[in-house]
Amino acid sequence: MKILFAKAHILCHDINSFTKGPNHVDVIIGASTGDIVWFEAYSQKYVRVNKNNIISNSAISEIRWLPRSDNLFLASHMDGTLVVYDKERDDATFIPEVQFNGAALTLQHGSENGLAPLHVNKSVNSKNQKANPVASWKISNHRITAFAFSPDSRHLAVVSEDGSLRIINYLKEQLTDLYPSYYGAFQCVCFSPDGKYVLTGGQDDLVSIWSLAERRIVARCPGHHSWVTAVAFDPWRCDARNYRFGSVGEDRRLLLWDFNVGMLRRPKAASIRNRASISSYAPIGRNRTESSNPTGRLRSTSSFTIDDMDEEDLIDHPVESRTVTAELPPVMSKVVDEHPLSWVGFEEECIITACVEGHVRMWRRPQDGLSP
Repeated sequence: MKILFAKAHILCHDINSFTKGPNHVDVIIGASTGDIVWFEAYSQKYVRVNKNNIISNSAISEIRWLPRSDNLFLASHMDGTLVVYDKERDDATFIPEVQFNGAALTLQHGSENGLAPLHVNKSVNSKNQKANPVASWKISNHRITAFAFSPDSRHLAVVSEDGSLRIINYLKEQLTDLYPSYYGAFQCVCFSPDGKYVLTGGQDDLVSIWSLAERRIVARCPGHHSWVTAVAFDPWRCDARNYRFGSVGEDRRLLLWDFNVGMLRRPKAASIRNRASISSYAPIGRNRTESSNPTGRLRSTSSFTIDDMDEEDLIDHPVESRTVTAELPPVMSKVVDEHPLSWVGFEEECIITACVEGHVRMWRRPQDGLSP
């Protein structure tokens, strides 16, 4: 079976791991024209979504199935909009439902023309759910470059060309944190397997580690010589305290990094300002007071968890100087391709990289007891 796109080229796709089976594979595909296609490989059935740009005429930059969903998926459009679609529903002409969900405050970055932190064009709680879209959120006037779901399926990390990392409780349609890059756009984002950390990479040639519970940057990771295009955790090398992740970039390099909770200590000058500890997912109450520092961050007097974020207001975080942020060096750096790299992934027995020319390479892991 062949599906031809006469005036479009494919930009992204995703396979539904929840419904995947020996005789069934659901694939969702996003195109430069804004067209979306659901395709089932074995039955060779397909359905067009957003046909004739009835919902949005903006190109699709990223597309993902919602965790543990048979038919819902999230697409980011290059106009800065996130849209939830249902492959089983028909499309209908979409008129935004004027609604704002976010604090009325002046943001230091990431907001233009008075745009609210999270502009809800259509809520998941809307009474009008007979047709697509299921939900629509405008978060920026710039292109969304990537997004990732947290392992507990409650939070969404979104990065964009305006140089912002946004943490969204997408079940409540609330933006909780807005972080800036050191400079330039973010290109990629992912969660750690336990959901405690977020990785980003971008045009500042850095990989950055953010703590979801402590609501701050905990380390920057220099080592690339050009833009970072993909980051990923290695689930076979992560445990309760130790983490392994990899990154690739336009410098054609694969970098591997190791860190643990004890390594992620802020320099003395910074630790005096903001102290907090990392805890498990078990709900633990905390007493909090407003910090006296000008960033408006919160200082905790006890351990806290990601669950506590649900009750927090939006924090617009400032750019933190590199002189007060811990730096983490890579444990390995190697040029592995002739072309700029665009993707990295980990399997139990190998590491996989892909380049912009479409070449996929599999790197066998060393035997246990040898170097990484």
